[in-house]
Amino acid sequence: MDVDYFLRPSRWVFYAHTVFWAAFLVARMRALAGAGAAEQADQPRHRAEPVDAAHASLLVRAHVVTLVALYPLLWAACSVSRDAPTLLRGSLAVALIVGGGAVAAWALTVFRSYRLKATLEPGHELCQDGPFRYVRHPIYLAFGLLGAGTALWADTAALWGVAALLWLIADLRGRTEEKLLVETFGERYRSYLGSTSRLLPWVY
Repeated sequence: MDVDYFLRPSRWVFYAHTVFWAAFLVARMRALAGAGAAEQADQPRHRAEPVDAAHASLLVRAHVVTLVALYPLLWAACSVSRDAPTLLRGSLAVALIVGGGAVAAWALTVFRSYRLKATLEPGHELCQDGPFRYVRHPIYLAFGLLGAGTALWADTAALWGVAALLWLIADLRGRTEEKLLVETFGERYRSYLGSTSRLLPWVY
């Protein structure tokens, strides 16, 4: 076994992706395991039946396809004979990806009502803890960091385009979900809108 192959800096980006998805999946499984816990007393049942945000299914599919597109593009970029990124650029890229995994895990730990598709169900929990104190959509932020870190690492036009698309989809999903949440939670959610950022803390 060529141990040096696995220690090459060109492999670090794949290890960072592994950490991201491991953190995401472990946190998600733990959240599902605790899904039967009692709902918080201050979370009233605003809706009698589940309701989706506008274009929820379409936006989920777009997000998933764009995330999947990262990997053949990343593999293609790493397969081309090219120098590894500088230590500074490579370290920043890995930090963005691993940081995204940490944000996703943190969000999933505190948010019991998470669904892949934006759906409000009876007893939906309006979470304002953990990363939700700073941004309204930390899981979308995590995917954006994953894309940005990957593009920074490989530095190809295709991956920068995918990264930009991830941020665009995150913004669209956030906007549609916020509209539904305002309709459901009213002034309580409007107050939350005024005290937090959509995706980037204190920026946007």
